[in-house]
Amino acid sequence: MKDLIRFSRYTLEANDYHNPQVGGGSVTGVVVEYRGGYGCLQVWPELGDETLEHHLDALRSGNPTVMGRACINCCMIDGDARRQGIHLLSTVAVRKSHYLLADIESADLLGPQLSRVNTGDLVKVKGTSNLASTISAVEAITQSCHVRIDFNMCLDNEVFCNFMRGLTSRARRKIQFIEDPFPYDAEQWQDASDELGVDLALDWGPDDAVGGFAVRIWKPSRQLNPPAGRLYCITHNMDHVIGRNYAAYQASLFNGDLLECGLGEIVIKAEDTGFGCNKELESMEWENLNGRCN
Repeated sequence: MKDLIRFSRYTLEANDYHNPQVGGGSVTGVVVEYRGGYGCLQVWPELGDETLEHHLDALRSGNPTVMGRACINCCMIDGDARRQGIHLLSTVAVRKSHYLLADIESADLLGPQLSRVNTGDLVKVKGTSNLASTISAVEAITQSCHVRIDFNMCLDNEVFCNFMRGLTSRARRKIQFIEDPFPYDAEQWQDASDELGVDLALDWGPDDAVGGFAVRIWKPSRQLNPPAGRLYCITHNMDHVIGRNYAAYQASLFNGDLLECGLGEIVIKAEDTGFGCNKELESMEWENLNGRCN
């Protein structure tokens, strides 16, 4: 027999996702329930995703999208653990993650954030098209830390080159990688990487892309299996805690070449099972998707 699917909508506020490409305000995703387990769907149309309703319609039709299949896989793993009364993250060693600085454009906010970072830590920042503020932040951070910079494709090739040339040689040496500096093009990315002497990381690109980048980002809530690559960084999808914990679990099982992850803060509550949120899930309002999944 095929089982019914239910879903419940949730809202994330701006301080939950820290993405300048999306802007302020709130965004909506859904927690999906299937066979007694839970996963989530969180889309980012500003970065090229299909709408949330597109993914729900695909689930409803029994032909889920790639993101939908990843969600169902999360549900299956979560459901098995809940039936056994196990919190999955208590059974694995959670990988180490970088420290995310939420706001680099405000000097008043940057200082207090940096005060919480230890010398030698790996820091990730969300770069913006405001090159002056991004350069200033990177210069400050690299006084004591290595840094990852994620531009979420907000630059073009020329502006990215201007950004790199605006940094001191000391700061450039402290950059581990730069993620999605401009929309992916294998040849342009490789030329920029070679000319500027910086490793690039691909997140928002085709799953079968193989050229132009050194690091591949894998978000388990978006992709059932790791996309093509040799060296990986596993991160959450700026989504619900269920999805974030699922990413942490998948990272703990990963056997390939893996850099420090981007999993955020992991909180394990004694009363939780599966990927957590037991009390929250009980209080959510659920809708029948009127569809089934094999």
